[in-house]
Amino acid sequence: MLLIIPFEKKPELRNPPVLTILLIIINTVIYFGFQSGDDALYEEAFALYENEQLYEVELPRYIEWRRHNARDAELPDYEDMDDEAKLMLLREMMFDGDFQAQLKANRIIRPDDPEFRRWRDVRDRFDALVNRTFIQRYSLKTREPTALTMFSHMFLHADAEHLIGNMIFLFLFGFVVEISMGRVAFLGAYLLAGLASGLFYTWIDPGEIIPAVGASGAIFGLAAMYTMLYGLRRIRFFYTVLFIYFDVVRAPAWLLLLAWLGLETYNQYFTETNVNNLAHIGGLLGGAIIAFIYKKFTSRVDYDYLEKEQREAARADALQTALDHIGRMEFARAKPVLEKLVAEDPGNLEALQQLFNVARFSRNMDDVHRHAQKLFSVDNIARQPAPLLSTLFGDYLATTGGGMRLSLKQLLALANAFSRAGEFEHAQKILASLLKSAGQNPGVTKALSILSSNLLRRGEIDRARAVGKVLLDRYPDSPEAALFKRELVQASGAG
Repeated sequence: MLLIIPFEKKPELRNPPVLTILLIIINTVIYFGFQSGDDALYEEAFALYENEQLYEVELPRYIEWRRHNARDAELPDYEDMDDEAKLMLLREMMFDGDFQAQLKANRIIRPDDPEFRRWRDVRDRFDALVNRTFIQRYSLKTREPTALTMFSHMFLHADAEHLIGNMIFLFLFGFVVEISMGRVAFLGAYLLAGLASGLFYTWIDPGEIIPAVGASGAIFGLAAMYTMLYGLRRIRFFYTVLFIYFDVVRAPAWLLLLAWLGLETYNQYFTETNVNNLAHIGGLLGGAIIAFIYKKFTSRVDYDYLEKEQREAARADALQTALDHIGRMEFARAKPVLEKLVAEDPGNLEALQQLFNVARFSRNMDDVHRHAQKLFSVDNIARQPAPLLSTLFGDYLATTGGGMRLSLKQLLALANAFSRAGEFEHAQKILASLLKSAGQNPGVTKALSILSSNLLRRGEIDRARAVGKVLLDRYPDSPEAALFKRELVQASGAG
């Protein structure tokens, strides 16, 4: 047994696969809700069949019919069979579409047969019980397909194990296809893949009365879409052989589609299995065509989403290369690698930090200021932990001799961040500089208030008084000055 599972992406909570989850819920509700009474009905039907000994009437005629139609001339007489052989023959008879059609049309046991009346009465009761099952009503039977069952069969499952296995793979493929194609397109593609699976199975094997159930045809369609969306991009996948040997490799995605098609074709024609491999093949072919058309005629595939992990891996490798150069003091070689990283991902804080460090070590003051402006953007100030921010700012001041070529917004954001984190020296240095250059800006008044409030909160009353004095002297009528007075009284009283 060969199992191949791609795992290039992880689901994201901020963008959950809503429809994939909804499909899983619908399948689960149908199995545990609508299908829950099927087992009891089947048990009642076959108990009736056995108690009334219908097999004693039908099996001998099935043997005769097969011999007459030259399908099995060597079949032994009914009386010469043991119980196991009779049971195997009974299973074959129940799903022999040609024979069942003749039987139901009263052409096997005719009205002039002495056993006809009793047989017909019991058989009608048996059929009525079977036909009451949800599976019998909504499964796909290729001998008599309908528009309804072409779709409804993909929401039914034979047992809990069948359901659980399918739902796991529905999620594995569904969340990637849903987010990369878009929700509406995903739902349509899923249903079309299930329809393609049913049509292909009906075309190749049109005479079956065995109920075909399961979401696997549609899920194999999603698997094909998954590979077609990635195309030639190399993705990671896990494979195992007989659950003994396993490995993780990276290969072009479309190779998985070829592997799945080959595996399902081999299983269909060279192994004994009750798995509907034809439906799987139909789903794979249908899904591949759907994804090809979607990629060819729309521009809605979210390639940024598909390539996110690969981009992140490439950036991590590039960053490590730059760090290796820095470790060997090869700053000129590290610089272009880091600049390319920042150009591709301006929010890459680690790359920005290393560029800043390269500029410092190279003593290139223009680069130091330029990279500091990016490193201390308002957004980055909010993202960086206070201890790191304090270290970086200290390095900046030490390198430039206290010179700061940052915007007013950046300096205010830094001052407020340092005040709240208890890094008061940096906050005071910034505000002392701003009082000289932008003292009338309301942001400066607000920053002084934030600093004084945090100093008081931490018991630094004398330092808080010094900051408060600036507020009272320069902005005596401001709300911030009034707030300082109240807070000072409260802090002094508590002290």
